[in-house]
Amino acid sequence: MWSAVRSAPEYLDEIYAFGCSHLGLVDLEQRRLHQAEEVIDSRISLSVDRDVPLARSYQHIHRARLKQMVGEWGDAIVDANAVLDIPGVPLARSWAHLVQSLIALRREGTTEVEGIDEAWRVLRHCGDTLAVFPATVIAERSWLTETSDDRLAECRAILDRGHVEGLEYARGELAMWLHRADPAIDAVDVAQPYRFFLDGEFEAAADEFQRLSLPYEAALALTDTGEPARTRRGLDMLDRLGAAAVAAKVRRDLRARGVTVVPARRRPTTLANACGLTMRQLDVLRLMGQGLTNAELAERMFLSVRTVDKHVAAILDKLQAANRRDAVRRARALGILDSAG
Repeated sequence: MWSAVRSAPEYLDEIYAFGCSHLGLVDLEQRRLHQAEEVIDSRISLSVDRDVPLARSYQHIHRARLKQMVGEWGDAIVDANAVLDIPGVPLARSWAHLVQSLIALRREGTTEVEGIDEAWRVLRHCGDTLAVFPATVIAERSWLTETSDDRLAECRAILDRGHVEGLEYARGELAMWLHRADPAIDAVDVAQPYRFFLDGEFEAAADEFQRLSLPYEAALALTDTGEPARTRRGLDMLDRLGAAAVAAKVRRDLRARGVTVVPARRRPTTLANACGLTMRQLDVLRLMGQGLTNAELAERMFLSVRTVDKHVAAILDKLQAANRRDAVRRARALGILDSAG
């Protein structure tokens, strides 16, 4: 379908832009994240060139949600801010506030709910198809902050009202957070990794989340296994993502369950050493994270371009990355680079 869309006449500005936006959304909701990224990235520039601000706002929010899913939270906030810079578009702005609030919640454990409240107020009037998203954040916030919320009953009702075609992942995510608060809660017609989670098959859930490039969900599933090595790995992943508030809660919960040895947060240099990076390669990687070219790296570090080329090649090999962008993404996911953005 994407090949057909790419060959369509781009002069049909709004029709073409919105068609691409909806195609990206379908991929996003089915967690085909690599395909979604290709569609969204290629069309944002078109909506800028053709001056289609409404389409641009939705493409930015789709990308903000994608970046939030794959753990690139700094980039997600940049895209959310881009939406808020566009006048009007209340639906997209509600999404932007929701993304910002969710990331702040995971990082800081903030009890601030203004963005969540705004998204709930707007999206719940659009039916369960959209209300499921703020409902999920409300449920996650209640779990993380250990506070009650009068809206949880309505969140459960959204889940109970049944299957919505194409939203198996969204329903599964809502079911997961409600289940964490009340293990009696179950759901049908949810995507496979959430089915694994609800059935207590946490290792299988973690593997599936990893396959889908959903590191936050994978990390939590690993900490649910109760197995020390996997728990440590899950906590490392939460630390790498910058989910400080979530990692702190998991550590508290482990201690409350009687676990005597709870893994402490590891330093970025320790994580880099685990990948076999030298200190010079770590310096190169940090500058790669700032978007510098090899020539700019060479000038900054007083090295030859050939030497920098060798360092970059070694970094790609050690991180098993396909290219520079992939290396930076992997380094942020591993906590070697700061993902705060």
